[in-house]
Amino acid sequence: MMKRDHSPAIKECATQDYDGIINAFEYALANVNHNPQNSINYLRRDLAYAEGKCSAALNDDPKPYFEVNVLISHVYFYTEVAELSLNNLV
Repeated sequence: MMKRDHSPAIKECATQDYDGIINAFEYALANVNHNPQNSINYLRRDLAYAEGKCSAALNDDPKPYFEVNVLISHVYFYTEVAELSLNNLV
């Protein structure tokens, strides 16, 4: 998408925020054995922060980025799945 659209909103969501989302899942997975509850808390915090920045960037842009909003919905879904999984380990 960044190849077709060079807007600041897409750049924000596709680079920094995407990396933040991946890092949040990796951190939660790496630390689940040590402290499952902290993994859940950090996952919620980090994903909310990345998603919030991406959504804010999209809201500031006049284009309706449907594909990105669908991906954000997927992130919410995977976050719920991860939290449920981690809760079963606690």
